[in-house]
Amino acid sequence: MVRKYFHYLTDTITCRFNRQFSLKKANMKWITYNIGDPQDNNCIKVENSTVTHTSINITGKNNRIIVRNGAKMFFGGIKIIGNDNEVVYDGCKAMINVFMKGNGCKITVGRGSLIDESTSIVLMGQGNRVEIGEECMFAEKVEIWASDTHLITDLQGNPLNPSKPVVIGKHVWLGKGVNVMKGVTIGEHTTVGLGSIVTKDLPPHCIAAGSPAKVVRTGTDWHLGHTNI
Repeated sequence: MVRKYFHYLTDTITCRFNRQFSLKKANMKWITYNIGDPQDNNCIKVENSTVTHTSINITGKNNRIIVRNGAKMFFGGIKIIGNDNEVVYDGCKAMINVFMKGNGCKITVGRGSLIDESTSIVLMGQGNRVEIGEECMFAEKVEIWASDTHLITDLQGNPLNPSKPVVIGKHVWLGKGVNVMKGVTIGEHTTVGLGSIVTKDLPPHCIAAGSPAKVVRTGTDWHLGHTNI
C-alpha cells in the first residue's frame, strides 16, 4: 500500500516536468503513468481540466490523450496498445476504464456528459471508434464493446467477427449495467433500461429495455434531476 501511494505521489509530481505532458491550468492529483520514451511521440494534453486517481499506460507511438474544456477524468484509467490512437474527454465528467488496442482508433466523450463509476470501453481494430455525444448520462457499470476482442474465423481462416464502431448520440441515458455491443448506433434523447444488452441500432427519442434491447415506447425524452411527481 505504501509503495502504491509512493508511485502516485512521484508520478503526480514528475508529470509536470515531463515534456510528453502539455499542461495548461491543469489540476493533476494521484496519477500514475507509463507512456513510453519521448521518441515514441505519445502525448497527454490537459487544458483547464482535472485528472485525478487515474492510471495511464501507453505502448506504441503517436498516441494522444486530450482532456479539455473543464473536463474531469477521475477514478479510472486508460490503456493503449498500438499507434496513432486518440482519446478525447471534452468538458465531461468521466469515471471510465478504457482498453484500446489497434491503430488509428478514437474515443470521444462529449461536453456535459456524466459517466458514472466502473464504466468500461473496449475498443480494438484498425480505424475503429467510439463516440459518446454531449449531455449523456451513464449509470454505473455500463460496458461498451466495439470489438469481440478475440478472432472467430470460418474453417478457411476468413474472419467472421470484425470490430465495428459504437456511436451514442446526444443526451442518451444508459441505466445501470447496460451493455452496448459493436456496430450499434443509439439515437439522441433515448433511454435504455438497466441491465439491457443493446445489439442493434435504437432510434432517437425512445425507451428501450431487455436482452436484447427492444423499443418499448417512442416519442419520449428524459431530464436530468430527480423526479418530484
